[in-house]
Amino acid sequence: MTKKKKLYIYIGPHRSGSHFLNDSIMPNVPEVYSTFSRDKSVNTILLNAMESHHLFFDAASVRKQVLERLADVKEDIILINSAEFFGDYGHHNSDGMFISQPFYDNPRRAQVIKDVFDCPEFEPPKVMMSMRRQDTWIESAYMHYIHNYRIFKFDDFITPHEGNDYRGPKEQGRTPGVDWRSLNWSVYVKNYFQVFGKKNVLVLPFEMGTKDLPLYLERLFNFLNVPPYFPDTAPLVNHSISSTALKWALILGPLVRQPENPYGFIPLQPFAGWLKKKRAVRDTKLLWALAGISRRISLLWFLRHVVSKYNYQRPDLLGENRRGRILSHYRESNKTYAEMISVDLSKYGYY
Repeated sequence: MTKKKKLYIYIGPHRSGSHFLNDSIMPNVPEVYSTFSRDKSVNTILLNAMESHHLFFDAASVRKQVLERLADVKEDIILINSAEFFGDYGHHNSDGMFISQPFYDNPRRAQVIKDVFDCPEFEPPKVMMSMRRQDTWIESAYMHYIHNYRIFKFDDFITPHEGNDYRGPKEQGRTPGVDWRSLNWSVYVKNYFQVFGKKNVLVLPFEMGTKDLPLYLERLFNFLNVPPYFPDTAPLVNHSISSTALKWALILGPLVRQPENPYGFIPLQPFAGWLKKKRAVRDTKLLWALAGISRRISLLWFLRHVVSKYNYQRPDLLGENRRGRILSHYRESNKTYAEMISVDLSKYGYY
């Protein structure tokens, strides 16, 4: 690439609206080349670098791979976007104490981005993120596991080593958990300000996107400096199942057959493996239709689109007292966070 490209990195985090932005907004902005929809291998290269051994990380080698993938990009603005860039909260790459520390590797991942793109081919990278109020983020993180048939009690998920019930590293590593005291967003934002420069960082609160989407998108496109795109509708993405469906998921989830549970008798997606092999050889309209049917007779599809359709009530996993405790804990730090990003977060219930 002979001309310097403008580089934007959307870093997530998970459970905070990244799918809506990546699926419904950015593909409709012609001035921007989005790797999420155009070439996810770029994201994979960076994620592999973030999870590589620190002492053997080679920024120049990673940069070369990325530049090769982007060599023929015609757009002047490149958006590299993945919720995984913010850090590991699924803990697939951690154990012991880290099992309950969401985004423990956030500083490492931020620095990898900085080191890889500190080069003459790009203008200094600009970073975007969309973070969510701590209480609802915790609930959404737990529901993510339930939706994937990792079934365990919510009380075992939230702060698993709190109080006198301290568990050793082996016990901590067996069940996903979250230390709710590790979600001070002002600390994360401060780190990004230090690494990339305050003027190069945009924070879009998740609740702004759900309650005031035009303002959310206006801030986004002003930062990108491109003409805005406002969708006619804003579809729900990764919508949580209802309280009733959650009860059924806790009962039936352990019976779903999957790699972690080969003895379950409820198929994860009937004939999915067979259909995938057949479509890899020769895809036909019949196989395409059967794949669609297979997806729609899974337990999750039934719980989300049938059970949750009637008398929908969102699960209140925390309850009034515990929710109040969490928001009280973050009251002052959320005020600091609001000042840092110049947004009145009181209207979204942060304090």
